[in-house]
Amino acid sequence: MNYRAYRPRQNRSKSYMSEQVSTKVNTIVAVVAFALFGAAAWYSLTTTLDQQQAYHCQQGWQPACEKIK
Repeated sequence: MNYRAYRPRQNRSKSYMSEQVSTKVNTIVAVVAFALFGAAAWYSLTTTLDQQQAYHCQQGWQPACEKIK
């Protein structure tokens, strides 16, 4: 082990360390992260599909126009 590179725990950076935080807080952080990721994925997919349908309707494809209405 390289003793020069070793830093005691109290001298490490103050970043998030899950082993020092309660299980309840870890669960809340995980749920919020998954919810935000899911919301971002849903928003990006729905807006992309809506734009695609509008483009197809402008090109004259009737099934796309019916879906928009």
